[in-house]
Amino acid sequence: MKEQKLSNRFCPEGMTVEEWQVGLRREFAEQNPFEVEHLDDNRIWGDYLVANGRNRYRVAFRGVRSERNYCSCLDFRTNGLGTCKHIEAVTLFLQDHVPGYPWAELDYTPEYSSIYVSYKGGRRIKMRVGREESARFESLRARFFDDAGTLLPENYRYLPQICDEAKDIAASFRCYEDVFDLTQEYCRQDEWQEYLRSTYPDKRVDNDYTADMPEEMRAHVYDLAHEGHGVMVGIPTDVIVREIVALADVYLRDQPGVTGYVIINDPQRFILWRNAFAHPSLHKLPLEVMHASAFVKKVANNVPPCTFMFVEQAARLKEWRDPVSVAIKRMQIDHLYLNLETIEDLTPVQFSSVVQHIDPFILGPFYRFIRDYRPIFPLRNDGSNLPEDVRNFMFLYTSEAIREMNAALPPIRMEEITLHGSDAEEEVDKLLRHLNRILSNDVLRDVFLKRLSMIIGA
Repeated sequence: MKEQKLSNRFCPEGMTVEEWQVGLRREFAEQNPFEVEHLDDNRIWGDYLVANGRNRYRVAFRGVRSERNYCSCLDFRTNGLGTCKHIEAVTLFLQDHVPGYPWAELDYTPEYSSIYVSYKGGRRIKMRVGREESARFESLRARFFDDAGTLLPENYRYLPQICDEAKDIAASFRCYEDVFDLTQEYCRQDEWQEYLRSTYPDKRVDNDYTADMPEEMRAHVYDLAHEGHGVMVGIPTDVIVREIVALADVYLRDQPGVTGYVIINDPQRFILWRNAFAHPSLHKLPLEVMHASAFVKKVANNVPPCTFMFVEQAARLKEWRDPVSVAIKRMQIDHLYLNLETIEDLTPVQFSSVVQHIDPFILGPFYRFIRDYRPIFPLRNDGSNLPEDVRNFMFLYTSEAIREMNAALPPIRMEEITLHGSDAEEEVDKLLRHLNRILSNDVLRDVFLKRLSMIIGA
């Protein structure tokens, strides 16, 4: 095993940050055992399966530092380097088995043409023209791609048409799966924003639920929905509660197959949230208000897709191994909103950890965010020193604005909700399950019986 030469905390003098990060991944590959399996008959280029412990990843190797390399691991897709420890492990494997590294005299130019995602320097959809029918493919590329071979976002909606025309040119044409993932992500957001503009032309959410909300709040709910996700910074007063309820209504009303969750950490706020959703217009909304521990148990063995989620007091997500953090990262969530009471006590690493639950690409490469923005921390709750990259999805609630809006709102009724039928049975079942757990534990049973005798005696 080679001695580690690079610090994983500080970039050495004379190296760019990108060179340092590539070097760290190569050192990791040198110092740890990787199993590399070549999946096809090419001598160098081709597909590989790379295993490190129980984790296995698929690697497409097209050349040393090639922008067409690919690995299925999250680090490769988010770091913008065009490499990762698994690709470096393949390179090291080939150095041991094929003389002539870096094989500069060999060129990987297959017969087929393809559309792929280049992750080097950020995600871009590109087209590579192969040897078969190259003139016709060049003509197709010129119609939709720029001079560098990159598909512009405004042309993403034409991808099915491009693929159909390409397959008509040659059956060998390939378009890789992550291309469709990227275009669908972009088009889904574009279609959602167009829906909002057509449904609420005045740029404020007007419906039965928001009828008694000030115009300023209705416009703010529209802004939250238009962004599609966000971090709401402020104490979770009735203002934030009401805006989240209105957001859930926008996302979940009359939409087939949708689901929503509100995740709370303070059990005493459970009744408040349940009452907030007790408005008659929200009766059939497919949403659950859940304590964090119950949510973790619910998704432990079944990870359903989720349309809308709000996490109150999301500061716990700054810890990578927090159970709620782990559960959220496993889920596909279309619209995720997080509440932080303050951002002033978060380090750059903690802030990045919280925000990346929304989207791992949202801040760009982690190391670059830390490099660029460490000097401006701590962040201020008034937004005066927010990084440019996060301004769109940070929603700041000043104390004065909250007081004014709270004064204009009818209070959320705090009476206990009356339950009927299956809802009542579910509540009783919860009590019996909890009681069974107490009676099955000697310590808990003794405490329970003592308390019970005190109540009876009283």
